[in-house]
Amino acid sequence: MIYFLHGDTPLQMRYQELIKEIKSKNLNIPEKIYDASLGEETDFLGSISTNSMFSPKELIILKRSESLKKLDKFIGYLEEYDLSQKEVVIVYEEFLNSFGKATNKPTTKMFSNIEKVAKLVTARKENEKKGMIFFVEKELKISEYDAEKICEIIGEDFYTIKQEVEKVKNFLNGEPFSLEKILPILSVSNEFNLKNLIDNFIENKEKINLINYLREEKEYMSFLYMISDEMNIILKLKLLEKRGNIKRSMSYKYFKENIYEGIKKYFKKERGDYVKEYPLFLKIKLLELYDEEFLKEMIKKLIYSEFNIKSGHMPDAVEIEKIILEF
Repeated sequence: MIYFLHGDTPLQMRYQELIKEIKSKNLNIPEKIYDASLGEETDFLGSISTNSMFSPKELIILKRSESLKKLDKFIGYLEEYDLSQKEVVIVYEEFLNSFGKATNKPTTKMFSNIEKVAKLVTARKENEKKGMIFFVEKELKISEYDAEKICEIIGEDFYTIKQEVEKVKNFLNGEPFSLEKILPILSVSNEFNLKNLIDNFIENKEKINLINYLREEKEYMSFLYMISDEMNIILKLKLLEKRGNIKRSMSYKYFKENIYEGIKKYFKKERGDYVKEYPLFLKIKLLELYDEEFLKEMIKKLIYSEFNIKSGHMPDAVEIEKIILEF
C-alpha cells in the first residue's frame, strides 16, 4: 500500500497516527526513512525496487516530497514495482502564508495522477476545524452555531476541546444546554479574548484595554490580521448597502431568508467557508459608525503597517499601537 500524506499544521500529528496504525497492523515491521530535500529519492526508489523472499515486510518513508519536481510522475513510477512486501508513506508538507493559505498546495491534476497509485491522506487545518465543530455538535447534541461558538471560545486544539466537552457534560449533568450557562466554566483562548477586545474597539473605540492586552500577550500580528478582516467585511457591507442590496432597518429573519444567500459569496474566508448569517447580520449596525472613505483609508494603512513590520522598518508594537491610537 502506498499512502500520500499531505497537509499543513496537523501534518506531523497525522503522520505519527498513520505510522502507528501501520505498525499496529504489521508487528515488528522494519522502517527506512528517506529525505527528498537531501536528494535521497534515488535511495528511496532503490529500497522500493528490492524484494527478497526471505525478508519481512518493510515500511519505507519518503519525507519532504514537496521538494521534488514533477512529483506526480515520480509517484507514478512506483506502479512499476512489486510492493506486496512494502508499506510506503510519502509525506508532502503544505506551507501556509500569513493569511493561513497554502502556497504550494498540489493541483487538482496532481492529485488525480497521485490518486491512481496512492491512497490520499489529508491533514489540513481547515478540515480539522470542521471535524472539531462536528464533534462538539454531536457530543453535546447542540446546533452547529453553538458548536462553532464553543470552538471559537476554546481554540483549535483538539485535545483541549475534548477535555472541555467532557467538562461541559459533567457540569450540565443531563440539564438542557445553554451557552450562557456553560460560558463561565470554559477555558477561553487568547484568540477569543482578542476578538472580543477588537469588537469593543470597533464599536466603542475602547483602546486602553486592547493596548494593555497586546502589550502583555504580544499578539500584534494576530490583531493586524483580525482587524483587517473586520474592516474588509464592514466595507463590503457598506458597498452592498450603497447598491441597495441590504438595509439597516431589515430584520434578521428577512436577512437570513431573503438576503444572505445572495451576498455570502462576498464573505468567503481563507479556509473556504463563509461568515455565518447571524455574525454577519450583527455587523450591519456598525455601518452608521464608519463611512466608506475611512474604511478604504484604514485598509490601506493596515497593508502599509504589515509591510513596515515584515520588512523590519518598524517594531510591531510601535506600528500597531500607532494604528490603534489614530483609529
